[in-house]
Parts: sequence; structure tokens; C-alpha cells
Amino acid sequence: MKTTDMRKVLVVMSIITGIMVLVVIVKFFVLDPAEENRTLNQRLLITESTVELLRDELSRSNLSFYEKDDEIARLSEEIRKLKEENAAIGGDVSDTNALIASYRDEIERLEKELESAKTDNERLEELEHELETVKKTLDELDAARNTAYTHLLSQFSTVFTYTDKGRATNIEIAARSISGMIVMPGEEFSFFDVVGECTVPKGYCESTIFYAGELARGIGGGICQVSSTLYNTALIAGMKITERHPHSMRVSYAQPGRDATVNYGYLDLRFVNPYDKPIKIVATAENGKLIFSFYCEYKAIKLPKIVINVKVNSDGDYVMTRTVNGKADYTNTSRYKK
Repeated sequence: MKTTDMRKVLVVMSIITGIMVLVVIVKFFVLDPAEENRTLNQRLLITESTVELLRDELSRSNLSFYEKDDEIARLSEEIRKLKEENAAIGGDVSDTNALIASYRDEIERLEKELESAKTDNERLEELEHELETVKKTLDELDAARNTAYTHLLSQFSTVFTYTDKGRATNIEIAARSISGMIVMPGEEFSFFDVVGECTVPKGYCESTIFYAGELARGIGGGICQVSSTLYNTALIAGMKITERHPHSMRVSYAQPGRDATVNYGYLDLRFVNPYDKPIKIVATAENGKLIFSFYCEYKAIKLPKIVINVKVNSDGDYVMTRTVNGKADYTNTSRYKK
């Protein structure tokens, strides 16, 4: 067999193998009742790791099967969308299972056909078209699991600069790690359960941090802007705040009393979804603007009247009070270094 033909076989095998990995993941999400006690977000983290490995594999397949990388890029994008939708619950389960079954049958058939294609150049070319069928099934599965989180509950934004590139990078990484997370009814969201420790291998950089009431340098400087922006979005959405800590000094990106510092292993930001419907967290950090948004299914949640006030008491502390339908339901006190 010619070298170019062998390369074609290799890239087809690589793509099909990757898609088969996704089938196993989808089966893990939908069909295995033994995993029902795992939280949705834990499952998403497992899926995310596998998808990243698949994306790396596709990137390494730098062969001449396609004249351009458009098809591989499109498949990678579809895989990314499937990963995001795996973070959602929705669609008729029986319909979804039927799609999965047909998807697996299609993969099995293509796998058998690939054996004959190794010595049949015409069949090898036909397999390129067969792959389109698989990707179409992927689209159908993706659509069936899409719960359409289109109703905006709350949104809050802060601004940052690129003067300190390390800080901007840290904000972007932390925001990406949170975006797409689903908080189920009664579930508690933890900032560090999702973001984890900020380390250099994860891409975090050194930047300015607060340490013992003073300015210092440390890995992950800037993530407190992410936690503070998320905190305000949660406040506006009526989330039940279960853990929040003020900075030791005032910050420029948040009103005094409405900031939220975090320190891995010591200080976390936590809140509970009080509604009977899931919410989806979406975050973007680009062009110097950090935006957090909370979404639910169309008109699934009707927000009560929420008012947030901050006052300074006689000791100079900032007291934040949130009222829901006219009744105070959450308050905190923040004291900053003069």
C-alpha cells in the first residue's frame, strides 16, 4: 500500500477510535444506572479530560488525508459542543438512548468496513463519506441532549487590563474552568471544587496577590476578581450564599462589601441553588471584560424581587444586606485595612 494511502487509513482509524471513545462516555452518562449517584459536574470533569486527549490526538494527525484542517477542526468543534451538552440534563431519555444505540451500530459497521478498506483504495475514499453519517448522528445526539438554557436569570461584569498579562491570563483560565457548569436544585457550588488549585502546569502565572494584609507576588493572582464577579452574579440570582470572605484590603473591581476573596485550602466561595430547576453558569473573559451569567430553561424560574444594599456602620465596617420580596435573607460584614 502507498504511503499516502496508509496515512489515510491511519487518520480514519484515529477519528473513528476517537468517536468510539465518545460513545463509551455517552453510555457512561446516560445508560449506566450504577453511576446515578455521581454528580453531574463530576461526570463533566471526567468527560472534559477524555475530550482533551481526543483533541490532542486529532491535532497530531497532521496527515494529507484532507487538503485542509477544516474537517478535523469541525469535528473537534462538534466534540466540544457535545462535552458542553453533557453538562446539561434534558430531552427525552428514551429518545436519547435510541440515538446512542444507532450511533454505536454505525460505529461498529464502520469499524468492520475499515478492515477491507486497508486494501481497497476506492473503499477508503468511500469511508470519508461514511464518516459524514457518523457526524450527522453526533449532531442529532447533541440536539437531543440540548436543554436550551436560554432564560437569563442574572448577569454581572467587571473590567480588567492586560498591563499585567499574567493576571489577565489567570482570569481567563479560571473563568473558562467555571463556564458551562450546571448547578442542580439544592446542589452546593464550590469555587475550588471546580477551579482547583492554581498551578503553573495548569497555565496559571505569577501576579499580584494580597498576603497578610500586604501586596505580594504569587501564582494565580487575579482569580479573586473571578470569584467576586461570580459572587455578585449569584447574589443577584438569589442563590443561597453558604461561604464568602472579604479581602483584607479594598479592591478596585468590586464595591466594598461585595467582593469575595478565595485562597485554595482555606477560603472558598460557595452557594446553593435554592430553586427546583437547574441553572447553568456561563463566563466570558475577553477584551478586558469579565462577564458571568446565570441561565435556566425558558421561563423555568421566576426571580423574586431582590434588592442589595451596602451601608457603613459606626465601626467603619461595610454591611451588605440582601432582601428578597422585602425580607432580609442574607447579610455579611466586611472590614478592610485602612
